[in-house]
Amino acid sequence: MDARIVDIFLLGPVQILVGLHVKNPLLKLFMIITGIANIVYNGHNFLYFQYKRDISPMFHKIVDPIHGKTQLHRLYNVLIMYPVFLYVYLTTPLPVWLRFIFFFDITIGFIFNLANFIKLSKC
Repeated sequence: MDARIVDIFLLGPVQILVGLHVKNPLLKLFMIITGIANIVYNGHNFLYFQYKRDISPMFHKIVDPIHGKTQLHRLYNVLIMYPVFLYVYLTTPLPVWLRFIFFFDITIGFIFNLANFIKLSKC
């Protein structure tokens, strides 16, 4: 299964749901915008890579035509996005099922982005 499908239909919506539980208005906004961006970005990349659609002009600078994410995007995810997610996870009361999925999102996403950043840096 394409990881982008999981981002579109599970992890993006989970980030939005987590955002609805966050009390801090800036963190709430960050989580909701990140969830929406995750859905849109991965939806675009799914169509591009699966069906060879053209890269939308608004995505030219942030989509690598071979690997999807740029290295800068992976670095942002590892150094900023996932640490913020972890802070939200540790400080926000969430239903058990949402905590479980959000923890999965943080753990797998961090490992996936870091591993790909290291692997592609060696090329």
